[in-house]
Amino acid sequence: MCTMVLKETLAYYTVDDGEAFCTFLDAKKAFDRVDYCKLFPELMKRDIHPLYLRLMSYMPIVMYVLVGIGMVATFRAIDGVKQGGIIIPALFCVYLDSLLLALSRTRVGCFIGDIYVGALAYAGDVTLIAPTARTMRYMLHVCEDISREFCVTFNAAKSPCVVVSTKPERYSESMEFSINCKKIVFSDEYVHIFIRKHNYKEYR
Repeated sequence: MCTMVLKETLAYYTVDDGEAFCTFLDAKKAFDRVDYCKLFPELMKRDIHPLYLRLMSYMPIVMYVLVGIGMVATFRAIDGVKQGGIIIPALFCVYLDSLLLALSRTRVGCFIGDIYVGALAYAGDVTLIAPTARTMRYMLHVCEDISREFCVTFNAAKSPCVVVSTKPERYSESMEFSINCKKIVFSDEYVHIFIRKHNYKEYR
């Protein structure tokens, strides 16, 4: 669903010689950095039954230290969520929802009608879609502020920006975006979530 909305938004903004800037932010070790003191208040805001919250708070996240084929020791993790669990992507979406809401409240980014589609996310992947370079810089600034509050670090080296346009020659190679003072590179294509590689030249 996330990928479908992305493709439809890009198609909507590139019709009649339009353009869009699309930055794919990669959260570095996203699941390991989840702060329980931030996660559970977010869950409480959603009126989840207290018994379920108590159950989740007592669910042990046990780590094993192995040497060769023998178990040496176990310890309980004090932060982070275990990758591969059925409920984990949903929990991380709740954790990251504050970022999406902050971007939506700015009313900056792409819209289809009155529906905000400037920020899409699933698990550790956040996609920003902006109609102008100035708008994209502002959205990245908002991401920096929220990421510091929620202990999320975006990896600029793995967060390319794709300029989707019918006339890409309009843009100068000197145009730069950054996140946390690290330069974001430009690319012609990107693998979004778990789908096959799409070359965005198809929109040109």
